[in-house]
Amino acid sequence: MLKITIVIDNNESRSDKNLLCEHGLCIYFEIDNLTWLYDVGASEKWQYNANALGIDTEGINNLVLSHGHKDHTGGLGSFLKKNASGKVICSTQITYNRYYTYRHEQKRDISTDQTLFADHPSRFRLIEKSGYLSAHVAAVFNSKQTYPQPHGNQFLTVSDGLNEMPDTFEDELALAIKTDQGLVVISACSHNGILNILESCVNFTGCNRVCAFIGGTHLVDEDSAKTDDVAGIATLIKTNYPDMKLYTGHCTGKKAMDLLTHTLKDRFTMFYSGMKIQ
Repeated sequence: MLKITIVIDNNESRSDKNLLCEHGLCIYFEIDNLTWLYDVGASEKWQYNANALGIDTEGINNLVLSHGHKDHTGGLGSFLKKNASGKVICSTQITYNRYYTYRHEQKRDISTDQTLFADHPSRFRLIEKSGYLSAHVAAVFNSKQTYPQPHGNQFLTVSDGLNEMPDTFEDELALAIKTDQGLVVISACSHNGILNILESCVNFTGCNRVCAFIGGTHLVDEDSAKTDDVAGIATLIKTNYPDMKLYTGHCTGKKAMDLLTHTLKDRFTMFYSGMKIQ
């Protein structure tokens, strides 16, 4: 049975108050006789939690980076220092693009530390299209735009060094994991939209039954006139994926969680640092 641990998240642990939390995400799981991390949070704090949770960080086989924002890659330096052999799998784009946010009015650089790519070239496996990383784990780039992207994306831009433009998140990687119970989709921020990502993962794997979605939704609480149709998204999840449980925490606002809970009821769970899911 697939067991997944939320190593670090925005939300405090309910069982161990000594575990750290931050605006970032790191997820651990084991499958195909391999150990995996998906993202490494915003800082080295993920390492403290991993040690406290009994995770052998020196022996991690694969680290997958979901996209180029530093709340998901900020702990990359500490991973490379602690782990001498694990492969880091990510989109080629995050090695040269710069990422910015204007959410709090002042422009902020939220890019991955690009010196790490230059200093440790042999550690990275750069990919440009969806594919299987092991027998049961696929890295999936978004291929569907059936539904709108989250409105929170309006504050985010990307630059190739010459031009800065609204980010369309072509670099964003989700994981689609095949299990006996169906597909488990892990998506850190879901800037492409949870419904589009689910469709992309189902389309790529050919597995129509989704048993769980674990990750952020980028359904952030906004005071602007433009807001996400969270109730509509929840209804479509309930209709299109009747077996799916939604686990979310990072970059999902309280209002969104309330609406998701109202529609999905016991099929919705808020995760937190240290939470174990199986």
